[in-house]
Amino acid sequence: MVLKKWLKDNGIDVSKVDIKPMAPGDATTALTAKQLDAVFLPEPSPSVLEINGHGKIVNESGEMWPGHACCVLLVSGKLIKENPELVKEIINVHIKATEFIKTNPEEAAEIASKKLGLSKDTIIYSMQNSDTTFISNPNDIVVYMEAYAKEHYSLGYTKKLLTTNDLINTKLYDEVISKK
Repeated sequence: MVLKKWLKDNGIDVSKVDIKPMAPGDATTALTAKQLDAVFLPEPSPSVLEINGHGKIVNESGEMWPGHACCVLLVSGKLIKENPELVKEIINVHIKATEFIKTNPEEAAEIASKKLGLSKDTIIYSMQNSDTTFISNPNDIVVYMEAYAKEHYSLGYTKKLLTTNDLINTKLYDEVISKK
């Protein structure tokens, strides 16, 4: 959606661009095999492609849509209703992980390198060259979620324009924070 918005904003008819939805691994493989002309991927995939000489990062997503919310913690309404204590624990872990990344980037890079099977240097390169901001407070992205909802609606992805109340419930987050 960020890519489509950026293309539209730059006068490109999205219907004339062959956009193929792919997982990062598939897109990386396809670009490496020269089966695609370009990819729009989350880090560290762009950095891996650039480091290995298979592409050049030309735009970060934050340049394409300044301040947009990228990856968010999402749980189903069913889980919230059936097991709110588990959701609160997930939120608490997310808060701790976010703070850990911000205060211990070297150690976070080491952990990510082991999990992703990439070198620590690649992860550090990705972290240093990304416009990603690590946040855990959903209140910080409300305005961006509203913008997403409008874009989803304008692209025909949703039948109605979703509101903040449709998209974000901060009640459990607020409960977790109030106990800290």
